[in-house]
Amino acid sequence: MQAKQLANAKKKEASSVTDERIKNKPCVKCGGTNRYPAPANRKIGQCIDCQKARYKNNKEHILENVSKWQKENKNKVRRIKSKWKKENPEKSKAQYEVMYAIRKGNLLPARECACLDCGAVAKDYHHEDYSKPLEVVPLCVLCHNARHANKK
Repeated sequence: MQAKQLANAKKKEASSVTDERIKNKPCVKCGGTNRYPAPANRKIGQCIDCQKARYKNNKEHILENVSKWQKENKNKVRRIKSKWKKENPEKSKAQYEVMYAIRKGNLLPARECACLDCGAVAKDYHHEDYSKPLEVVPLCVLCHNARHANKK
């Protein structure tokens, strides 16, 4: 038992050293060091800004690949969604109530609204408090992501 704990401790120590090396390693494109934490057993060659630019330039292709993967892995997608619903019951219930209100016509679809922050076409509704499921704010993707980033 102690040997297993010691082995796990060594793995964590080695991975933290690797993470630091990857974190401080310059970007292969621009030389910047602003990086996301590396996923387990993966190397990241680009900084955050270069990754965002790559996504922005290839958005349609990436979304097409994601859609294709989801169609090929329906059972896996179902398990992931089911797990998320079990781990986030309050969020899931709030999202369902918004969807139901839209379907009943009590709430406009988000795409028919303007973003509250920047005025662009909204894509999502944002909950400030999940215990009040119908108190939502229409936001575009960028503003929605920014609000969640500010919460952290």
